[in-house]
Amino acid sequence: MKGEFNFSMIRYAALIVLLVGSTGAALAGSLFLGWSVLAGGVLVLVNLWVSGRAVEQVATEVVAVSGDSSAEQQKELAMRKKRGFQFAFLLRFIFTGVALFVLIKWRLVNILGLISGLSTVFVTFMALSIAVVVRYLIQKNQGRRD
Repeated sequence: MKGEFNFSMIRYAALIVLLVGSTGAALAGSLFLGWSVLAGGVLVLVNLWVSGRAVEQVATEVVAVSGDSSAEQQKELAMRKKRGFQFAFLLRFIFTGVALFVLIKWRLVNILGLISGLSTVFVTFMALSIAVVVRYLIQKNQGRRD
């Protein structure tokens, strides 16, 4: 389908939202506030990027092996990949928690700016969802004059 959203486009859109948000916070508030938004946004975008790559890698490897192996081998590979993915998720979760703890404990960021930065992906998904709905409604009602 033409114009379909993909993971790469979501990452770039989130990066643009982060850059606009951190620049706006720096100009409207202070450089410290802008840094805080940037720190939270980078943390969440790195998390999104690593998670997305892990999901794509697991899916690609499991699908690639499916034609060459027996059902038992496929099941074993899927279980190994699942455990590896869960372990990587746990490490990412711990790293994110430690990073947030350090940033907050040592007052390296403004807490409201950090929360704003951490909301980057949410804001991006909401904006893209609204864009999809609006585009759908425009295409559906194109040519009608009610």
